[in-house]
Amino acid sequence: LYQMLNHGVSTGALFLLVGFIYERRHTREITEFGGLANVMPIYA
Repeated sequence: LYQMLNHGVSTGALFLLVGFIYERRHTREITEFGGLANVMPIYA
């Protein structure tokens, strides 16, 4: 039960972070994420 709860929370958090990055960069292409640490240092 504990493992299922942790899996749900971590999966949800990862999807949330992907959504934040997409909203800031407006692309899903990994090659266009160059310099992400300069633009979004907290998420890098």
